[in-house]
Amino acid sequence: MLLNKLTNAKIKQIKEPIQLCDGGGLWVIATRSKYGHINIRWAFRFTLVKSRKMGLSSYPDVTLAMARERATECRLLVKDKIDPIEHRKQKHDVILNELSEKKRTFKYCATRFIESHKANWSNPKHQAQWTSSLETYAYPVLEKMDIKHIDTPHILKVLEPIWLTKNETASRVRQRIEKILDWATVKRYRDGVNPAR
Repeated sequence: MLLNKLTNAKIKQIKEPIQLCDGGGLWVIATRSKYGHINIRWAFRFTLVKSRKMGLSSYPDVTLAMARERATECRLLVKDKIDPIEHRKQKHDVILNELSEKKRTFKYCATRFIESHKANWSNPKHQAQWTSSLETYAYPVLEKMDIKHIDTPHILKVLEPIWLTKNETASRVRQRIEKILDWATVKRYRDGVNPAR
């Protein structure tokens, strides 16, 4: 397999749409935009079950040397019968999951709680009441808070303004917050005593 056919000088001279192979599945692809500019990007072509093409970003953001490194990583994956495109998607999904796990907000948990319980609620109004009461009373205080940091003073800040004037509503909101916090504890997003209890 012949590698490193291209040079930086040759890439800089590209002025027209063209596809050039550097070897080992690495290609430089130049296309003309609708405004007449030449856009240059890198691609890795490979075959496992079928032929596929994976984008490796644009030139000059990714240099020839960087593109070769990325192509080498892809070739090693293909050699191990791993699809580089699927591998990249899995890595991306892991990163997204890690980011979302780092900050589980009250609203995130409330939404997941409602989604996981709505099938058991026979009356569609029940879900609407849950969502509406949380949006009106709980979210202004708790919405963006990390679920693991919610404590008694935060619950009181939600309930005190309505405890004397809307006691029944306040009681329902407290119970709903309690259930969401219990659910978050089961999911291991928080630990300790439930402050809404």
